[in-house]
Formats: sequence, C-alpha cells, structure tokens
Amino acid sequence: MVTEADLPRRLAELERRMDLLFDRLKLDASQVRSEAELAPAVRALLDRGDKPGAIALVREQTGMDQPEAKRTVEQIMGGS
Repeated sequence: MVTEADLPRRLAELERRMDLLFDRLKLDASQVRSEAELAPAVRALLDRGDKPGAIALVREQTGMDQPEAKRTVEQIMGGS
C-alpha cells in the first residue's frame, strides 16, 4: 500500500520515467498538449465541419498516430 510519505518519491520516479520516454520519442514535453487543452480548438474545427483538420491538430500537438488521434477527436465529439 502506498502511504502519503511515499508520494513525493513516487512522483519523482514517474517524472524521471516520463522524461526518459520523451527523450526516447524525441518529443518536447512543453509542446505536448492534453486532450483537455486541445478540446476547444478541436471543437472549433469540428463546428466548421473540419474533422480531418481536427485530427491533424491533435496529431501535431500530441505526437499521436492517426488512429489514436481519430479516437481522441471522436471522444471529444462525443463529449460535446
């Protein structure tokens, strides 16, 4: 069981692993945006009927592949 005292150590380990992952994938963590951050821009494109543009935006901003970006856009569409 994880105790509250373990949290800072575990968080530091997770951050270290994320840094390694971003380095391995050659991604800049500051450039990667979450679905929540992207949702307004994606919805604006979808409101104009530009689903391909929304998928492209998600891919560009997150580094996702095509199928994953399409699923993300469709999840945003479902949440509207």
